[in-house]
Amino acid sequence: FPTDSDTRKTWDNFLLLNALCPNDVTKNSLICSTHFQQHDLKVYRKTTVLSETAVPSILISRVKSAKKLFPEQSTQITSSMHISNVNNRGSVKDSSTVSMDGVSFLDLNSEVVQDISTENQK
Repeated sequence: FPTDSDTRKTWDNFLLLNALCPNDVTKNSLICSTHFQQHDLKVYRKTTVLSETAVPSILISRVKSAKKLFPEQSTQITSSMHISNVNNRGSVKDSSTVSMDGVSFLDLNSEVVQDISTENQK
């Protein structure tokens, strides 16, 4: 994670968009390269490193096991996003709006191919 305060704020906003708490970040915390644009990644002696100005800018909002049912599609975000903190009963506990220019996310609003929840109840 960056030490520059302005860049760190941008990274923290990205964490909030992913429903993560910036206060939980440790010196060993990582963000997967999938969350960065290709131009942010540099190859140096067979190792991929981030450029100094890199900020995570791709949101991936799907359950890992849903990859086969819902192919990834990224969409550019042009304004702020509204985030709701939902408890385990489905009620909204609190909400906030986070702005990040140039962040994209994956669209999960595609057609459901198979409803696993009803399949398991048979």
